[in-house]
Amino acid sequence: MGYCGPGYDWTVLLFMRRFVERNRRDVEEKSDQLKAISNLAALFCGFATVTLTQFIVEPDNSWVVLGIYGVLTALVEGLMVISMVTCTLILGSIVKMGRLYVNEVAEEEFMFQCRDFCLNFQLGNRPPCPKRTLEAFWELRCEKSWQRAFLCFSFGVSAFVCSLIVVGWVKFASKSVVTAGLFTFISCVSVVIWMAIQYSWGSYTRKRRAGRDQSIRSGNPDGLPFDWYLAPDFRQSNLTTL
Repeated sequence: MGYCGPGYDWTVLLFMRRFVERNRRDVEEKSDQLKAISNLAALFCGFATVTLTQFIVEPDNSWVVLGIYGVLTALVEGLMVISMVTCTLILGSIVKMGRLYVNEVAEEEFMFQCRDFCLNFQLGNRPPCPKRTLEAFWELRCEKSWQRAFLCFSFGVSAFVCSLIVVGWVKFASKSVVTAGLFTFISCVSVVIWMAIQYSWGSYTRKRRAGRDQSIRSGNPDGLPFDWYLAPDFRQSNLTTL
């Protein structure tokens, strides 16, 4: 059941390139994801700051309403700054570390592992896994920080939308209660819509990718060349390091 001839040499190269391209795609995917959250967090923080500095507080405003507005604005700015800084630092780390996973030494080492797998193949063996992968680095070093950053962003957006409810009373209550009430009603509808969007898409965006222990295909092995396309058995491999 070992190596069956020179026809598998090209398969070694294709298999290696598949992992190299996957690492590149992972870097691009995570970079775009982090950039989007970081940019939006900066925008929300800027909106909250501009609104705070441009407000003219009327003397007859309720101190309770002003207190609630101040707390919500502080929450927006604090949570968004935490989210923005965390995403920026994670982005810098994966861009820096991503270069290590596509260098010539790592590719050469992985190519020899693939060749050894082909030469000494036995039915039931699984393909080798690279020594370094961005997926492993993300799971061990970045996943928890990303979860916290996204939660801060989600709570920050919620606080920003809720602050709009109070803005109506701060701005219009002393001049027109009807206007303040209509503004508050529309803001409440926006809060409900935001919660529905957050429930349907927020949990999906924050959901972790299927773990390595779930990446093993069930069923009996078919032999070469089909077993090249099985997922590497990360559970039994101790080669994947940072």
